Amino acid sequence: MEVGFINKLMKNIIFLLPNFYYGGAGKSTTTLCLNLNKRLYNISVISLGKNFYKKELLKNKINVYEVNSSKLIFAVFKIKNIITKICENKKKSILVSSIHYTNIISLIFYRYINNLKLIIIERTDLRELKIYQNL
Repeated sequence: MEVGFINKLMKNIIFLLPNFYYGGAGKSTTTLCLNLNKRLYNISVISLGKNFYKKELLKNKINVYEVNSSKLIFAVFKIKNIITKICENKKKSILVSSIHYTNIISLIFYRYINNLKLIIIERTDLRELKIYQNL
């Protein structure tokens, strides 16, 4: 785990993305992190296993947490501890989650961690919705 400088006036933004591979959601999240104002936000990224953008994120003063687990359900308590530690400085924190099963876990964190706001995003392909609708 890497922990960076935390300014007391900044807001925390925490991105929770289990699979941080090259391309797709990993690239989108990295691009967003790199373009946020580092003077206004303390940015943290939590991933399961290896984060393929770690060097680039750390170089840009973004905290990276790699949780050693193969499944999100087995890492819930580790992730909750990381989020709680980030939020313990009593400043406002925002948790951004973008995959349906991660969104469910994020709702649980939201319920039990003080000073935490939640943004959940669903990126389901429209073709996938069509398949399920026909069932």
